[in-house]
Amino acid sequence: MKLCLHVQLFLTFISIRSFAIGVCSKNPSDLIWVPALKDSLIDEATKNLPQFCQWNRLDRLIRSFPTEVQKEYHELKQQNNLQGAGDLLSEKAKGMYFDPWILSMAGHPKVKSLAGQFSYIVSCPEKIGVVCPPANNEDLNLAIRQPFKNPNLQIPKYTKEQSTNSSTLQRAAACTLFSKSSMSECDKNLLKIESFMAIESFQQDQVMIAPYGAGEQSIFSKPGLGFAMGAPMPSSMVTAAPVIKRILTDSKATEGLRKTAIKMIEQQKMKINGKSNLFDDLQNSFVEAGLSKTEAETKTWDTLGALAATGPNFAKRWSRHSSPYMGQKMNLKNIDDNPNAFLLQIIAEAIPALDSKKAAEHQGQPYSLPSGVSFGCDIGKTYHFWMTAYLSRQLTSQGSSPESAASAAYIANLGYQLRREAFAGKELNVKDMEKFGATENGIRMDLVLAASGAKFGAASANSQVYSIDLSQKLRESMKATPIDATPMSMLGIIPG
Repeated sequence: MKLCLHVQLFLTFISIRSFAIGVCSKNPSDLIWVPALKDSLIDEATKNLPQFCQWNRLDRLIRSFPTEVQKEYHELKQQNNLQGAGDLLSEKAKGMYFDPWILSMAGHPKVKSLAGQFSYIVSCPEKIGVVCPPANNEDLNLAIRQPFKNPNLQIPKYTKEQSTNSSTLQRAAACTLFSKSSMSECDKNLLKIESFMAIESFQQDQVMIAPYGAGEQSIFSKPGLGFAMGAPMPSSMVTAAPVIKRILTDSKATEGLRKTAIKMIEQQKMKINGKSNLFDDLQNSFVEAGLSKTEAETKTWDTLGALAATGPNFAKRWSRHSSPYMGQKMNLKNIDDNPNAFLLQIIAEAIPALDSKKAAEHQGQPYSLPSGVSFGCDIGKTYHFWMTAYLSRQLTSQGSSPESAASAAYIANLGYQLRREAFAGKELNVKDMEKFGATENGIRMDLVLAASGAKFGAASANSQVYSIDLSQKLRESMKATPIDATPMSMLGIIPG
């Protein structure tokens, strides 16, 4: 009960009041069916983890489809027809507009492949009312095959948003519950993380072109919604703006990013090497570009930090007009405006494709995880690993103990998990986590990635090797969750 009171206090302060009120009161009738479901899911995750993870991601995606599609999908799931379910959603998705990031997290390779059809990078003459097709790999290769000489690295004028920093009391509650380090060190680290992840905004520098797509008129061109043809769009909010601006304006990173992008495009055409991974491809490319090993490692981490904050939507952090339906700022004819932005978007969009390819060819192992970190889940969300890894590495490099840095980075991800649905207009139902639904198991996957990333980043700062089997950690997390789960056991693993 004391633990419940502490958690209620902490979560009330961060405005997740429904969780704080309901987490310690359980209705026994709700628990009757949970043991069988838990055992069944653990058994599935043990026998075929890649399939378990694909069903999890499709279960999340199906909520975006019409009722009749959902009904057909659930019939296929009852038959355990994963291929049929993937075929269904990939076909139905073609008539809808999905954000590339959403598609990249679909889990099923056939659905994930659609992300490229909504690429932010296009290649065609810019004309009013014309929707340019996404650039294909041949277009991209042609645009980046030669080094950029004296690149012009333009960025928008970013404006700092009003401070959204946590209160001293919020940080104290988080440090008490989830950190083994001293209160002062934990608090200091959390404040640093808030500065790393600072939110800034920018106004677009083009007026809006009438967008059309998927055979129907976009809602933005309809009257009464505050957007008229030729009217400016709202400012774009950018999380981790200091990290993103650093790599966007780094002329010494351009050639390494170009070499990485070429490698990633080429690897999509051939059988991928089992040892190939994003971290090594980035670091080796920066070395090949003439940087020292130390410089190359720094640029690699700067790149990974920016990509972790943006995913396949990197273009939105540079240009509000990044979609083929909303202007053509990411038209390849404009690549000289900022080659880094285009190269980062190419890399960001290639990651999900290479994750699926390597997972299919090498027992589910994603391309985007580093050597020594194995995971049989292609869920498109390894940015949780890299975000905490980046944060803990930065903190350790600035003098924090590795243990404190890892726990602070993990706390940041935990806060995101608790509040992400609140930002979207509804509260995250963490209190039902012991019911093993698609959302709850998805959160477990996120937290396993985040916890291991936090440990990896801290170890990296001290040039230490870190290895872990995340497939086993996920199964352990599921098994360790009691039927009448406490708030701590619901929230996943805590590093250190």
